[in-house]
Amino acid sequence: MVTAREAQLCINQACVTFPIVKPGPCTIKTEAPAQICITDENEYFYSTDSTPSQVNQRWWVFLKEDMPKSLQYNSFADHVVGDGSDVGLVWHKVAPKSGTYVVVTGYFAKKAPYAFQGSCQVQVQVVDIPLNTITVR
Repeated sequence: MVTAREAQLCINQACVTFPIVKPGPCTIKTEAPAQICITDENEYFYSTDSTPSQVNQRWWVFLKEDMPKSLQYNSFADHVVGDGSDVGLVWHKVAPKSGTYVVVTGYFAKKAPYAFQGSCQVQVQVVDIPLNTITVR
C-alpha cells in the first residue's frame, strides 16, 4: 500500500498526478452556551465545515482529565457521539457528572488504516444544580 502525500506519485518511473484534498482549518461552530446545567434536556448542535469526501470525520466527548493525547478512528468507542460534519448532544445523557468536558472531532483517511489527518475541540462546563436551589415545576 502506498499513501500519497504529494500531488504526484511515481513508482518505477510511472507517474500519476491526482488531487489531494486535505481538510481545511478545523473550527467547531455552536450556539450552545459554554456552561450547561447537568439537568438540561435541550439538544445542542456542534458543527464544522462540510467533511471532504476523501476523509471520515468522527466526534467524541471526554472529561477534560480523560482526554487522550492522540486519537485513532476506531478508538474510544464508548466516547464516540457521532460521525460527519455535525453532532447533536443532549448533555444530561452525555455527561454523567459535572465537570469540564471536551467535544473533539477528528479527520481520518477514508480507508484502513484510517490515518489521522487533524482535529479540533471545544470545552463545555457541565455544572450541577446548587444544593440551595428550589426547583418549581
